[in-house]
Amino acid sequence: MQFAHDRPDGSGPNTVLKDLGYKYAAFGENIARGQKSAAEVVKDWMNSEGHRANILHDSFLHLGVGNSGDNWVQLFSADSGSKATSIDYNEALGYFTLTLKSSVTAYAPYDPVSSPAKDEKETFNYPGAEAVGNKTPVPAPAPTPKTGTITANPTNTKFMLNGAEVALPAYEIGGNNYVKLRDVAALLKTRFDVRWEDGKAKLYNHEAYTPVGGELAAIGAESKSAAVSKTEFEYYDKWGEWVGNVTPTAYAIGGNNFIKLRDIAKMFDFDVDWRDNKAWIEPDESYTDD
Repeated sequence: MQFAHDRPDGSGPNTVLKDLGYKYAAFGENIARGQKSAAEVVKDWMNSEGHRANILHDSFLHLGVGNSGDNWVQLFSADSGSKATSIDYNEALGYFTLTLKSSVTAYAPYDPVSSPAKDEKETFNYPGAEAVGNKTPVPAPAPTPKTGTITANPTNTKFMLNGAEVALPAYEIGGNNYVKLRDVAALLKTRFDVRWEDGKAKLYNHEAYTPVGGELAAIGAESKSAAVSKTEFEYYDKWGEWVGNVTPTAYAIGGNNFIKLRDIAKMFDFDVDWRDNKAWIEPDESYTDD
């Protein structure tokens, strides 16, 4: 494997942006080899004057990161459309959503040191923002489900996905449909993955689902007892970085966690619409509360 700033065809690293149609006004690149972790390579870059200058450069507003084995790369850039027109803060997941002039949506993790509270709103210092901090109210925390044991009834709801009816096993509790995370992940295929590790449910956004067997198995026609789930749910972004814990409305039924379908849709940003007496799962639409 070649270790150089140039691409395999001999062209400079900036040409990849040109190939993508990105009209940049500033560009920089850091590369490294031999480090075993992201923390190690960032430490080494920060201890190198030239690499540190790229990371801290005021003009760079966009960052791309690549890794293959022990090879690492950072691409830095900015263009006239990099400035933000609005910034929202997602309290539940702990990150900022930035809408840029180029119509690109960017994300940044919350850090209490660089994002202090101002007028009881979290702030994010980013050039060009018309307003720094929350443009919309911080979402209210999800209601805590009632404690104790209740009855879960198999639902009569018909579920639609991409215009076709799908068999999604679900229970009805309090007028809402509750489904297994793995069943929804299996239907959506590439939207998110679910892993059970260290006694926790780990949710990986924008990763292909890995089947474990038993997905979409029928639940039968009998009602069952349901108790508030004690499972801890950890949320990871598409780069595999832990974002924070999430608290969907969840019940333990027959040894499995059943989650409120709308809570799943909100976590992974797809829509669930109720029309024609059916629940329409719309993976290409952003989540709405209706």
